[in-house]
Amino acid sequence: MKKIFFFSATMLLWYNSYAQDNNYGVKGFFPQTMAVTDSSPVNYNGIKAGYEIKSIDLDSKKDNQGKYKITFYVTNTSTEAKIMYQSTTFMGHSGPISNNFALFKCLNATGARFTNKMCTMELQPCRMNAKVEDKDCNGKTTVNSRQVEIGYWIKPGETVSKTYPMYVPQNEKPNITVTFNPEVANQTGIMMNGGNNTVQLNNSNAFVHIKNFAFNTYLNNQSGNLQCTTIENGWWSAEWQMIPVQGTENFYIVNHWKNTYLSGNGSWLTDNMNAPESMWTVQESSTPNVYYIKNISNSARLFVDGGMLKLSSSFISNDNSSKWLIQ
Repeated sequence: MKKIFFFSATMLLWYNSYAQDNNYGVKGFFPQTMAVTDSSPVNYNGIKAGYEIKSIDLDSKKDNQGKYKITFYVTNTSTEAKIMYQSTTFMGHSGPISNNFALFKCLNATGARFTNKMCTMELQPCRMNAKVEDKDCNGKTTVNSRQVEIGYWIKPGETVSKTYPMYVPQNEKPNITVTFNPEVANQTGIMMNGGNNTVQLNNSNAFVHIKNFAFNTYLNNQSGNLQCTTIENGWWSAEWQMIPVQGTENFYIVNHWKNTYLSGNGSWLTDNMNAPESMWTVQESSTPNVYYIKNISNSARLFVDGGMLKLSSSFISNDNSSKWLIQ
């Protein structure tokens, strides 16, 4: 089954800017931990995280402890959905390992009477409509529309909350921190607004590398012409923007160095963004997190043959040569 990434909904995708490995096993940022009080919630990347003390029982003299009933919450205060995107490589996104969004810890909680010392906030699955290619037992390909799960999310204005009793030493107040999942609150944001099959990209500084799956070489125009070769760090010629075409399910693929458009017109690079040959479809291949790049003018796949870039709408003997990593 091959999933085509055409979603008719508003999304916020977070991309990693630094290649660090953290304790979560996620390529991206280290978790961000911040102190929080009942009067001073944390506001971070459009997310407000805090807690409210619902009741206090300071008369538990036998245990020399105070009992607090605490409601923890996270609220999306922005106008965009926040999504922990499931794909592990699409456009550089590192992908979450769970739906855990934030972790509250009461550092001085005693755990008396089997009560909690922490509170984990989980997000609900994010399901969107997508066009999916299926093959029947005879190998015939059909395109169907159905819901697919793309990750976990919190909607604009939505609040996720939990309430727990916690014990702390008498004469102390709860000492609480909140830690955000590194895949969510610590990532640099690229905002894609969509709806009714329209999409806009609101961050002009998002660039990706496009790497051939078979040969580990990269699309670039370092020589002046489009080629697929090894590259050096810092080459703008090997950096590309994947810009959704408004009102369609397609992309412009724009070079960072020359600001020219990848084209299927034979010259490969053009200044004409309006030609059908300048628009592309990104489709998941049979290899997880690896993609076909198809020109919309003839549905021809971009591939490498003998070190040369080519397009074909028919059978390609080395299928891997037409697969691409978008990093």
